[in-house]
Amino acid sequence: MCNKICKIAFVVCTLLLHFLYIWLIGILLFFARQTIAYWRDRLKSWGYDPLFLSVDKQSGFSSLEEMLEGQTTVVVGPSGVGKSSLINALRCNQNISEEDPIHILLEQVIYSFHHLCHLHD
Repeated sequence: MCNKICKIAFVVCTLLLHFLYIWLIGILLFFARQTIAYWRDRLKSWGYDPLFLSVDKQSGFSSLEEMLEGQTTVVVGPSGVGKSSLINALRCNQNISEEDPIHILLEQVIYSFHHLCHLHD
């Protein structure tokens, strides 16, 4: 009898944990959407037209590539925000070989920028 009650209790607890897990994911997604909406509205009030993208999910790059096409662009920001990840993701979409002069130039610029940033740390 006790064994059967323990199994039922285990199943109930497992179902409750799954429900709690799904509920927490829903809450996190809600706040993530709220955060993006908050920053979109805030940046627009400052006169910017923000574009949200993800290197991990590979989303938003086609819009960004259209915006950058034919433009000279500077990528700046504090250490660790993803500048190199963004540049590398954009370069991967362009299929630039490592021997290509633009690849060599990009590597030199990125190295110089990192070197200059670390001089001021």
